[in-house]
Amino acid sequence: MNHVVRYESYSIDDRLNDILDKISKHGMDNLTSLEGEFLNSFRTGNEIEIHNKAKFEENEFIFEDDFGKFKFEYKSIRKYKKSNHYYGTIYIIDTENELCFCGKIIEYVNGNKSLEFSSHGKDIFEFCSGIEYELDSFIDYVVSEINDKKI
Repeated sequence: MNHVVRYESYSIDDRLNDILDKISKHGMDNLTSLEGEFLNSFRTGNEIEIHNKAKFEENEFIFEDDFGKFKFEYKSIRKYKKSNHYYGTIYIIDTENELCFCGKIIEYVNGNKSLEFSSHGKDIFEFCSGIEYELDSFIDYVVSEINDKKI
């Protein structure tokens, strides 16, 4: 498991093209706040600054599994007495598609976790048949990394 690390020469144009591809596949609602900030930076002329900020934050807030099946974009956390809710977007990547699910990971005080992610009225588990163990392992990794960072 790892964080997203962009190649050394990842340019502003590369980032813009990636964001436009994401909009095309998943819509504007699935952009992170930083991606939206990057798009808006072209109006003010500070796209270099926001691009550099994004390179740093991607290393902190985007997680991928080792096999390229899952990606999680962390957005925020809400802490309650009996649980923590980790909000973000999970992508399930197979050979044909990249499916996008918005929602949250719920971690209970006893260490159990549950997922509440959906896309267009469909639950994430409808698309994870046969890879449930890999998804569970990935979720454990994501929660552990976020907790270690004390975000």
